[in-house]
Amino acid sequence: MALVHQIIDFIDDTDRSLFKVASESAPKQLLGKNVLTAEERELLDPSQFALVMHSKEAQVLKKFPITDDVNTWLSSRYFEKTAEQLPFVAQKIAATHLKRACSFYGVSAPEMVTKLASSGISGNTYHEVKSYKEDREYDRSVQVTEVTADGSEHFYALDRRYPMPDGAFVKKASQYFQDHYREFLDVEDRATYARNVLARADELKCELSKEASSLLSTYGGSSYGDMLSSQIRVRQNLLEDRPELSQALSKLASHKAGTAPETFARALHLFDKRASLTKYYDSYLADPYKSTFGMSKKATGYRWEDSTSGASIDGSKLVKVAQEKYEEIKSHFGTTLAESLQKHPEQIFESLPTDAKLVIVNIAQGVL
Repeated sequence: MALVHQIIDFIDDTDRSLFKVASESAPKQLLGKNVLTAEERELLDPSQFALVMHSKEAQVLKKFPITDDVNTWLSSRYFEKTAEQLPFVAQKIAATHLKRACSFYGVSAPEMVTKLASSGISGNTYHEVKSYKEDREYDRSVQVTEVTADGSEHFYALDRRYPMPDGAFVKKASQYFQDHYREFLDVEDRATYARNVLARADELKCELSKEASSLLSTYGGSSYGDMLSSQIRVRQNLLEDRPELSQALSKLASHKAGTAPETFARALHLFDKRASLTKYYDSYLADPYKSTFGMSKKATGYRWEDSTSGASIDGSKLVKVAQEKYEEIKSHFGTTLAESLQKHPEQIFESLPTDAKLVIVNIAQGVL
């Protein structure tokens, strides 16, 4: 069953079957406090939820509100009951933010929340892939196939995982990256994986699809793309109230000419971590490798089309939706993205994942 149709938190629980069970164990200090209504929840910023999922149906699902002590406590208890319905990566994202909120508000965190939480997670966004129930399809196929390393340093795509003994496995690895790269929470892993797949394809003279090569080159390329200037500006917008960091970013950008692209991407990643910008990755800020190597489509005659759904938008309509549908975009993605999209529509749109692009296309068409 699609995520959009499942009971995940207390707003989904219309018959209050889980609510009754959870309420019985509520701490005394929370009794009598108000739980969010569906209407109040709709007014919340995405940052006020432990998990924001972009579904494969191009819907934005905001789950587990963490606005205060009672709603954080209730969200964490629902998570105990419903976590297994979520993809594993989504579980870890939600648990991480629930644990932090529990600590902040001084309420006890369930054992499952504590167990799944990770200090390495920053953002609260999860993008549902088209076949998330087959998240380990690649690994399962390898388990039933005998493979022997041939001595190539690129035999494995990442940490002795995802072996590529022949061209068929190289293509499998490239497809796996297309479907799941956003689930590699460490962007350095994305880069390593992409570089090894590209190098192995070259070793075996394996021709990859244009789409696969383009995405892999976005993380494992050898030359600067044309997105970096716009992505630096997006970061500058986020740092308007932090002039010392804004100046440091300008200084870093000034060294681009004499710096190898991969070295620059790593330095930008370190900066993002220092400035606490990693939480914006894969929502409206391109990660350091995509910022450095990524290629945007030119503004002149701009047009984007999703090969799977056929959904499309051209440059003029993108500018129009950014200006006229500001409030709708803000409600889905927050103020910063909505404002950045108005200032740099093509560049920001190109930096978004496909499911986020589809949300904006649907807004432009009046579907959302």
